[in-house]
Amino acid sequence: MVEPRTRSEDQRALWQKRRALGRRAFVWRYGVLGWGLPAALLTVAYAFVKEQGFRWSAGAASPKLRVGIAVAFAVFLVLGHLFGGRLWDVGERESGRLE
Repeated sequence: MVEPRTRSEDQRALWQKRRALGRRAFVWRYGVLGWGLPAALLTVAYAFVKEQGFRWSAGAASPKLRVGIAVAFAVFLVLGHLFGGRLWDVGERESGRLE
């Protein structure tokens, strides 16, 4: 049987500080901007380097790459929103065990 994890006082204080932001701000800060945007940027950078090497010429990007960039941003920002919501739910559930 798996023992439930317990949080230290520092972790509780950190969650309370983040919780004070509210769900919407938390999801945007830690999900969309903290995970989704960096993941999209890394994916786009990888695709750009894979297609063109290390030459920077945004005008020379192929139509396929441009569509890929748009799709990457859309997908990763939506996934970041879902991920941030899940982080919030987990934080709430774990803090509920302690309070």
